[in-house]
Amino acid sequence: MKKIIRYTIIGGCLLAPVTKAAQPVAPVNVQSNQAVLEVKGMVCAHCSKAAHKQLSGAAALNRSLLQDGLLIDIDKKQIVMALLPGKSVDYRKLQEAIKESDCELLRLHMRLQGRLEKKGDRLVLIENGTGKSYPITLPEKNQLVCDGNDEYLAWYRVASMACAMGKLEESKKSLKKAVELGGDEVMLMALGDARMEKLWTGQQTVLQVGVGWGRNQEAAKRKTMNVLVERVIEFNP
Repeated sequence: MKKIIRYTIIGGCLLAPVTKAAQPVAPVNVQSNQAVLEVKGMVCAHCSKAAHKQLSGAAALNRSLLQDGLLIDIDKKQIVMALLPGKSVDYRKLQEAIKESDCELLRLHMRLQGRLEKKGDRLVLIENGTGKSYPITLPEKNQLVCDGNDEYLAWYRVASMACAMGKLEESKKSLKKAVELGGDEVMLMALGDARMEKLWTGQQTVLQVGVGWGRNQEAAKRKTMNVLVERVIEFNP
């Protein structure tokens, strides 16, 4: 406890309390070997049938599950895709398939498994198997909803300061305690904290992400893909 107090005094001014948001970072919970599509314009059975027809040719689709690999919810404007183990989906091809059904793909929620690296000022996930590089974006602090009282912040500060001082084992234990008290979104805070880089650089992880195109004109011109981390599924530094 003395160490907690000492580190908290040193680091107390470095981390402001997280403001609770009106909406959670992760609006859906993606299961293993699945992807969830948010679709605009899917309002009737005809739209659903057209979307099913267009997506049924996806190479990664596991047709032995759900309804020939797909589960379409018109009310939620969502499509769940069952994926073959080890297969990833091509966002651009899915986008074209949805467009052919006269709808619009707003966002794709999926899991990425790979190694975390830092390139410049960007956090990057190198996908296992494909080697594809995903520069990822982390939620703003005011988007995070952490449970419990501010006790988790004390442990988080201990983890942050211990990591900065090279005491990685102590940092890991304190971060684990912070997650127990504050919930899984504390891990999102840690991934976005430059003082914690030594814990996750080069480590394997599984992340749930939301993929979408930038809406501004310049982003659309460059076809910039935004990969927002919504949930840390597995990460054991």
